[in-house]
Amino acid sequence: MLKDVAYVYRNNSNAFEHVLIGTDDKNVFLVIVLSLAGPEIYGYHLLDLVTLYGLTEE
Repeated sequence: MLKDVAYVYRNNSNAFEHVLIGTDDKNVFLVIVLSLAGPEIYGYHLLDLVTLYGLTEE
């Protein structure tokens, strides 16, 4: 289940914002990439930090 927005990052060129939405798992986020040049979603990704970096669940 999706939760609230956990983090928002803007890249150095101010072209994109990465919005991380929390899930029931504290190490999994839905990342939505927004184009700041126009009101559009550039892409999305399910970021699983446990799988990607071998983190342990605590």
